Amino acid sequence: MIKKILYCLIAIFATNALFTGCKKDLTVVPNSLLPTDDIYTDKNLITSVLARFYQQTQGYGAFNDNWNNYQQDPDEGVNNNGAPSTGNLVWGRDRYRVMDYALIRRINQFLEGIRSDVSKKAMTPGENANFEAQALFLRAWNYFFMTRTLGGMSIVGDQVFTYSSGMDVTPLQLHRNSEAECYQYIMDQCDSAASKFAHAVTISNNNTNLGTARTLNGAIANKWAALMLKSRAAITAAAIAKYTPLRAPGNVMKDAKGTDVVGIPASQAAGFYTAALDAAKDVIENSPYTLMSNASNPEYSFYNATTLKANNTEVIWATDRKSPNVRTEYTSDVAPLSHSDGSKGNSLGATLNTVERFENRDGSDPKIKDRVGGPTSAYVFYDDVEAPFKAKDARLWGTVIWPNALYRGTPVSLKAGDLTKTTLPYTYATTPPLRSAPNASTGPNGPADVSSNFVNKTGFGVRKWLDETAGAGVLPNFSEVWFPRFRLSEAYLIAAEAALELNQAPVGLPYINKIRVDHGRIQPLSLAAFTFDKIVNENFVEFAFEDHRVWDLKRWRLAHVFWNGVQDDPNAQAFALYAFQVKVPGDPNNGKWVFDRRRAYRRVTTPFDFRAESYYASIDLGWINPNNPNWVRNPYQ
Repeated sequence: MIKKILYCLIAIFATNALFTGCKKDLTVVPNSLLPTDDIYTDKNLITSVLARFYQQTQGYGAFNDNWNNYQQDPDEGVNNNGAPSTGNLVWGRDRYRVMDYALIRRINQFLEGIRSDVSKKAMTPGENANFEAQALFLRAWNYFFMTRTLGGMSIVGDQVFTYSSGMDVTPLQLHRNSEAECYQYIMDQCDSAASKFAHAVTISNNNTNLGTARTLNGAIANKWAALMLKSRAAITAAAIAKYTPLRAPGNVMKDAKGTDVVGIPASQAAGFYTAALDAAKDVIENSPYTLMSNASNPEYSFYNATTLKANNTEVIWATDRKSPNVRTEYTSDVAPLSHSDGSKGNSLGATLNTVERFENRDGSDPKIKDRVGGPTSAYVFYDDVEAPFKAKDARLWGTVIWPNALYRGTPVSLKAGDLTKTTLPYTYATTPPLRSAPNASTGPNGPADVSSNFVNKTGFGVRKWLDETAGAGVLPNFSEVWFPRFRLSEAYLIAAEAALELNQAPVGLPYINKIRVDHGRIQPLSLAAFTFDKIVNENFVEFAFEDHRVWDLKRWRLAHVFWNGVQDDPNAQAFALYAFQVKVPGDPNNGKWVFDRRRAYRRVTTPFDFRAESYYASIDLGWINPNNPNWVRNPYQ
């Protein structure tokens, strides 16, 4: 038998601390080959190989180093760089497409090695189980990204295919499995990983079970990450099964064998919802994680739950960062220019659409009161520019920066200008937004309808992922802020949704109310008010900017409904809210504030347009001919 070899990062000498403490540069091209037996008997080398797998899978979802790699879902944020966009804003079919069988093959090689007798003899059973579980989880994570963008793909199992010139490739040309089979495979692999994690007891670590305990900075997967992936996969499959025939019936496809490679029969929805509920409840009831809640300061508590690593009890798994080799420049680009460490800032602006998704704590209409009537009627005057935002769900402060909200302990000016006449027709005074002129009519950050890259154009900044540490926006270190992949709150919302869809609303109600009360400090829902629309909105406000929104609307088959390309549609059009201060000496409203609602400057003529054909990415024709003629194209190709 030809001894297999595996590329290995032999320059890295690490233990499990590689994932949870100082990180090395995992992008170096390997220059040495080691025999399999040498790798799988050395825990440091095993860890190095796994580290590479983590690095290769963490980029899924377009979250890397800089702000412009963050997914900007249409109703969350607007890229503030430059003049108005005039290009076609139809959602591209291949956006975020993932297809990486090369990685699956490498993981299968790893599994073959870690399961070998020579490997098992070189370490304790618990250590071996932990290594195997991580590989199973990462393979399932890869399949999940493939399936949710492409539909059913070929499941290769544990096979390691080998090709030599001239051989018959027919046995390698697998048909696509059904979409339902792929989601079930992901769930089954998560169960296998969870079982392995449960046996990952290490005697050398005082009998600690590394697979079920919280990990430092959530950087390495454990049993609870596996169950979270299972519940996410199950709720995705369930929603696709239920809502495709209702809202996007064209998104189905059978191959020549009659396999449902795209689309899941509605009859399977209940089974997937049940699996999602069971897995989420397991995490809620048995994991060591708890929601972060502080009744005296719920706003900052939510910011801590999402953005800060220190003493975090909620994040289960994350893309961690550690300077100097693994860091993010997000704070450099997105922080308010007035508060930035360097010469950049304001590259991303939260939309008014996002802000108005957050409920008012007293249950009143969440729409900001800007005018007493229609868009040309009289303004509503506010004594405090922060008043309409302070009245909202506490999660809003932890998500966006509103006018005069604190960042790094001082207010952020988001003043568009002065109102110089308080009766219709109104008149205004504005100045160029300059960092060197903080007391001018228009604040140093804007907002303003100008093409400058460093001026806010929506009236709101983004707070999530901003680092308050001094110097986090410049070299040499930039920021170590992580990116959570799974938070405990997702388990609560999956449980709530699954129970509601299974006609078990009394079971699901406490789960959604737990999030609303602990995180938002807003009124709990009554049973009558617990509806599907509340599930949709609660997921939006809880996970804004966390790579959930697009995928949620896609699985519910609502993306083409929300982002319909219609001018001034409240979902498709990106809106801004500009704050003006009254400057009319002697006027009873002098010093007060008004808000002007308008189309966001960068998207003024271009509402977002998601079409039915974009629910699945296209199959690259090069994958079919000549590589695998058994694969069929996706719908609308």
